[in-house]
Amino acid sequence: MSVQVLEQEYTKRIEQYSVDAKALGSKYNTYSFVRLLLFMGFLILSSILGATFHVAAGVILFLLFLVGFYYFVKWHTAIKTEKVHHENLATLNRQELTTLKHDYSAYADGKEFEDVQHPYTVDMDIFGPHSVFQYLNRTTTAVGRNALANYLCNETTTKEVYARQEAIKELNPMLKWRQDFQALGMGTEDELRFSLALQEWLGNESVIYGHNKYRLALILVPIISVAGI
Repeated sequence: MSVQVLEQEYTKRIEQYSVDAKALGSKYNTYSFVRLLLFMGFLILSSILGATFHVAAGVILFLLFLVGFYYFVKWHTAIKTEKVHHENLATLNRQELTTLKHDYSAYADGKEFEDVQHPYTVDMDIFGPHSVFQYLNRTTTAVGRNALANYLCNETTTKEVYARQEAIKELNPMLKWRQDFQALGMGTEDELRFSLALQEWLGNESVIYGHNKYRLALILVPIISVAGI
């Protein structure tokens, strides 16, 4: 695509996603009030029913309501998630507009990966402001940034290079999919040390499933708790 076509495409997407995000925000706020009214209404109704007829009837009605209310809250929360997703989509399209003007400051420059002992990354401006990393970077997670840095720092085989080029060709026309994927990553807050700690923990021996008494406790404790309630 030409620069002009890309500008038009990004501008159109910014407008559309901004409108969608605003509509979803209004919808979420409206149903927040409805959610409160529903809960208070059924709480009062269950109390009246329990006092008028039988306590069990009020409890059963309220428990049934809680099941339905759970799905309502789940749907309501999904609206907010979708709103944030559309806001992120609008944001990344704004960022792409700035890159067309050769401004890449919206993207991480990978300065934390600089290694003066590396044979070429310093000389070739692989990391830091206005670097190769910043030019290529569209990652939105610490794991993604680390993967991109590894690609740029470590040699690979010719076969792997061709495989990456083929992947790029496949993803090139899939603008919507790529932006959806990128926007999902923008909703995460992660640090590489947490991911590494999780990987280490997963490699350790299981504390619970490696001991029969703990496995038995997983079954008995919920039963005892429900019975106690």
